[in-house]
Amino acid sequence: MHWLQCSSASLQHLPGRTSRFGHTAVTVDSQDVWGSELVIVFGGVTNAISSIAADPHTALNDVIVFQADSEAWLEPDIATSSRPDARAFHCAAAVDRKIYIYGGHVLAHDHDQNKKRRHFFGDVWCLDTDTWEWRCVWAGPAHEGPGKRDMASLTHVGGNHLLMFGGRNEGGRAVGDAWIFDVQRCMWSPLRAPAPSPAPRKMHSIAHVGGGRVILFGGERDTGVLDDLWSLKGLDGSEQLRWTQIKLRPGPSGRFGHSLTAGSGWLALFGGCRDHSSFLSLSRNYVQCRELWVLDLPSFSWMRLDADAPKTPELAAGAGATAGSVPAAALGTPYVALQPGPAPAERMCHTMTSLS
Repeated sequence: MHWLQCSSASLQHLPGRTSRFGHTAVTVDSQDVWGSELVIVFGGVTNAISSIAADPHTALNDVIVFQADSEAWLEPDIATSSRPDARAFHCAAAVDRKIYIYGGHVLAHDHDQNKKRRHFFGDVWCLDTDTWEWRCVWAGPAHEGPGKRDMASLTHVGGNHLLMFGGRNEGGRAVGDAWIFDVQRCMWSPLRAPAPSPAPRKMHSIAHVGGGRVILFGGERDTGVLDDLWSLKGLDGSEQLRWTQIKLRPGPSGRFGHSLTAGSGWLALFGGCRDHSSFLSLSRNYVQCRELWVLDLPSFSWMRLDADAPKTPELAAGAGATAGSVPAAALGTPYVALQPGPAPAERMCHTMTSLS
């Protein structure tokens, strides 16, 4: 098993080829329409100056697409004049070949106070990747939905339903509520599960693993970093809706701004920001990382995939694994050696999405 860097040559021809963070990237299967799986990237914040970003730290509202089969980047012609406002730290999920985005914020100049302030969003937009048309599908009053927030998580949980959890509200506080968005009726409804439930958090990750079940890990609360792992069952109505905290060791340390994606029988977690503060620290010492962890769902055990792992006979069993597979012989150890080669640098507020 090893990392492979995708081609970036076609990015040079795009006006919006800027590097970014706080964006979303979602996979849709468009074999029938475009002949390839597509990774749809929307928004975020750029540190670079380009034709679509005159200043650094500019929020974006562009769409760029990665064609998985040809490893080519393109910028589709958006068929509608209306589109979401530029934003970052929103969340997104796909239902069939449609992308839904919710929330986020943009830094806007406050003329009264003569400084930049965060402007939060609470709208829901849908991008039809067959026609490249944007449509605002929800912009109702706050009491009929989760309100304005950023740094939340969103995932498709089957049928017409999206699950949203947590985030940061306009007051700057982390929240711990869950909502269901019905993409057919374009309505929010609160998801009420009996206690216990995850603490309020932001910049966490959540993924649907099938069978009406989602997995949530980590994030940041108002007082520090979280390392807890939760399972939510019953979303398909087959059993009572309930949260369960799962305590596994060894496993990833607390972090926020990481990414989590589901495959066939596994979850992969990459990167994020860890708290390296000591008991004597007067301020928080946050450090980005490039750790890659895999949660094997049948055995419910974590293992770390590491190019610097010690080369032992046990780890050698996993060294030749193909991408997307988890060597069964390696599940008894917390470390699996990756084949030597280039690997992503430390990062946070990135995205990761699985392809078939």
